[in-house]
Amino acid sequence: MNVETIVDTVANTLNIDPVTAGKAVGTIFSILEHEAGPQATDIIAKIDGAGQLATQNDVDDAPAPGGLLGSIGSALGGVMGDKAGALVKGMAQLQSLGLDLSQIAGAGRSILQHARQAAGPSAVNNLLDQVPALKSHLGQ
Repeated sequence: MNVETIVDTVANTLNIDPVTAGKAVGTIFSILEHEAGPQATDIIAKIDGAGQLATQNDVDDAPAPGGLLGSIGSALGGVMGDKAGALVKGMAQLQSLGLDLSQIAGAGRSILQHARQAAGPSAVNNLLDQVPALKSHLGQ
């Protein structure tokens, strides 16, 4: 499996352009890496190109988006460290792409479905159990 398949699925499912879909997919993979660490990295490694896309859309490298979520993400990241703010920063980054919460959840569902195919259901379920907040934000 390769990341282009996931990007195409997200673009078609959400009816958005492929460039925006690619940024969204990369951002979500980056969130997973920051929040779940090695467990997510193992899953991402099973999808060709996903690691590179996550790096290109790293939630820690992106300029802090404006608005309330951007401010909260920056504050959490500064006070509590990288892991605490990654989900909030990532959600703000996704919203700055023009995605609403239902589109973010739809993208998350597509990514997790493909991840289950690539790495197996138990690996993805264990990741979600490790970071319960991902379930609600990524449409699980």
